[in-house]
Amino acid sequence: MKARLPYLLVAAAVTAGFLLGLFEPSERRWTDLRMWLLERDAGRGAALVTIDASSLAELDTWPWPRHYHARVLDNLLAAGASRVAFAIDFSSRSKAGEDAAFERSLAAAGERAVLPVFQQYDRSGGQVALRRTLPLERFGRHTALASINVEPEGDGLVRRLRRSYDWDGTPVPTLAALLAGSGAGSSGPFHIDYGIAPASLTRLSFARVLRGQFDARLVAGRQVIVGATAAELGDRLATPLHRALPGSVIHYLGYESLVQGRALGRLDELFVSAGIFGLALLGFMFVGWSWRRGLMVLAAQTALLALAALATQALAPVIVDTVPWAVTLALCYLLSTLLASERQALRIFSQSMALVHQRRLMRSVQEASYHAILVVDSGARVRLFNPAAEKLFGRPADEIIGRPVGLLLPELERPEFTAEALGYLRQGLGADGRGRPREVAGREGSGRSFPMEMVVQEVGQRISAHTFERRGDDRNVLICMMQDISARKARETGRQTALDVAVSANIAKSKFLSGMSHELRTPLNAIIGFADVLRGGHVGELLDKQREYLDIIQLSGRHLLELINDILDLSKIEADEVELVEEEVDLSEMAEIALRLVDNGGSVAGLELGMVAADDLPRLRADQRMMRQVLLNLLSNAIKYTPAGGSVTLRLALGPGGGLTVSVSDTGIGMNDEDIDAALTAYDRAADPTVRRIEGTDLGLPVAKAIIARHGGQMAIESQPGRGTTVTCWLPPERLVAKVASATVFS
Repeated sequence: MKARLPYLLVAAAVTAGFLLGLFEPSERRWTDLRMWLLERDAGRGAALVTIDASSLAELDTWPWPRHYHARVLDNLLAAGASRVAFAIDFSSRSKAGEDAAFERSLAAAGERAVLPVFQQYDRSGGQVALRRTLPLERFGRHTALASINVEPEGDGLVRRLRRSYDWDGTPVPTLAALLAGSGAGSSGPFHIDYGIAPASLTRLSFARVLRGQFDARLVAGRQVIVGATAAELGDRLATPLHRALPGSVIHYLGYESLVQGRALGRLDELFVSAGIFGLALLGFMFVGWSWRRGLMVLAAQTALLALAALATQALAPVIVDTVPWAVTLALCYLLSTLLASERQALRIFSQSMALVHQRRLMRSVQEASYHAILVVDSGARVRLFNPAAEKLFGRPADEIIGRPVGLLLPELERPEFTAEALGYLRQGLGADGRGRPREVAGREGSGRSFPMEMVVQEVGQRISAHTFERRGDDRNVLICMMQDISARKARETGRQTALDVAVSANIAKSKFLSGMSHELRTPLNAIIGFADVLRGGHVGELLDKQREYLDIIQLSGRHLLELINDILDLSKIEADEVELVEEEVDLSEMAEIALRLVDNGGSVAGLELGMVAADDLPRLRADQRMMRQVLLNLLSNAIKYTPAGGSVTLRLALGPGGGLTVSVSDTGIGMNDEDIDAALTAYDRAADPTVRRIEGTDLGLPVAKAIIARHGGQMAIESQPGRGTTVTCWLPPERLVAKVASATVFS
């Protein structure tokens, strides 16, 4: 806001000048120019009977006897004129016979005749008094009355007419307003549109009308004004564009302005003032522009204002005050240019000081930097060697600056060879002159080599286009940032050793579990077998309680055996002890068998089981036993987590990339992202208590995933809590060997 304050002060000054009328003379000239550009013809709603020089010469007397006016009135009305208005003073008496003749014509015409009234200031006798002039009472009582007062502006030109005057509380319409039918109750003035060409007005000579020698079509249905136009009679007033016009012509143009909707009005002062302040704020855009650009924009804005005012005046009866707005923009431009020159001087001083501070700052940064910084010129010589570099290489800057950079790099066979050194530093530089961090060897002053990480960037000072430039080529330098990575290398070695130990331990664990699973299977099979013998009554009848306990022993033994089998399968795969017995299998047939096995000949827990296989499904080269286990694991898992009334669907189709997809979808309880990760991890369980309450080894999906991976495929899970789960396995296209002749659909 502080930066805009000068522009607001400019707006306040321009507004004050506008309200005081300082721009009025210039504004009037622009308005006159727009009227001249927007010249138009008069309409056909009126006509002017002129008391011109030829009529004065022909009738050879002045003032004319009033029976002339009576005859003209009668002839015009007989020709079909709708109204006849006289712009002639009939306030004095003439011969009785003449007045009587005129009165008879007026009485016959009635309201179709209009006589003038006017008021003027009388300065005789040393006092100023307003005197009103009316027609003789015997004339005025028969006709309509209209004011023919004209008020020049401060420059002496007649620009405006009123619509009416107040005579002791009674509005008296002006001649133009009365003929146009514009409300007499409105006294506000309007600007006459002098763009209406006076030459286009319909004119008839008084003498010819008097004799009846005129074309009646020129007055039929029209408003007719009878007035003086002869220069000898002196009824001429100064106007814009046309120098001087007769008063009757001015009233005629006022009438045309009203009937054509060209009664021009000025914009409200408040709107113009608001525009001044708005343009002042807009003038703030000159800030930061060059004087040439600002001058071009100023010229364009001024032209745009002029065109906008012209278009507005052409489309609507509105005079737009453009001078205050143009002055506002010009002053804002001058103010911006002045402020810019001051800012430029301050900027030059600030830049010079900033350069000094920047040099000091850069020196402080490179001296305090943790990284060793070297600047190498195009001759492969060191130009900058910061304190961190001194510490890294164990050499003082005075010993290195100006010498070949190859002395610090033991990988260079010839340190003094410039091309070799620059090529070595530029290795891996991109098009933007930046390189990636890379590991290189450094050489200390003692000759010991050590590992370090180096990043190189090439920057250049391009040749200037300035006339004072004396360089013939670009100057490029290489900025090298280095740091000792000996400690990091040691940590990486330690981490790799720990990783190798962990991998070995994991393999040993898998082998141990594989061996233990074999040892546990034998006693478990015996437990399950003897439980079956006892339960079958082969050693005698059992009590109900004994049969119940045997059921528990049998169920627990089978559950434990299932767990051991899953652990054994997963351990074998992890220990890489599984050899694939590959053969061509019909996956559709295998899927049907798997569905029958999990279905047990009927609906499982009230679930709907279904299968959809694509047409001409390829045969698969895979381990048949393992793929059957994948299908059983996926289906069993889906059935286990799907409540009664739900559905489980197995789909076989060609997948992306030409592979084969096996997917099992259910409408079960679903999982969140955390539970999906747990479901795919061996020996982990879901966090959701609803899932945890369902018994199972939770190794089915990890085993299936491991088998699919063993076949070179991938497995993914999509699931949402409460909306079911879809497990999709993808097998690569190189395992597809043939096509099946027909599609299989099972449900």
